[in-house]
Amino acid sequence: MHRRAPATPPLGARVTAPTPPTRSTGAGRALYEELFSRLAERRYRVAVAGMALPNEASVGLHQAMGFEPLGVYHNIGFKLGAWHDVAWMQRPLDASADPPGEPRQTRT
Repeated sequence: MHRRAPATPPLGARVTAPTPPTRSTGAGRALYEELFSRLAERRYRVAVAGMALPNEASVGLHQAMGFEPLGVYHNIGFKLGAWHDVAWMQRPLDASADPPGEPRQTRT
């Protein structure tokens, strides 16, 4: 009898980095700059961000950091007792024509 392997998303889909709420202190920018550096070291090509809407500050930060809109899922995120739209954006980390190999995992 064959056993099915458990379904697991690809490594890139499992790596997330929630960012804490900030109030224009520069902390969000500093966190993202460090995150981009670490992701690039591990050969990731794209950073993806999701944010509950409305959130003009977060959208503005992501645009300032080079993220571009991908789309919006409507009424899909439940946060603080209410349903919200969730916007998705992406930012290239490695735009080289010759992509690197498989992303590297880190050991902790």
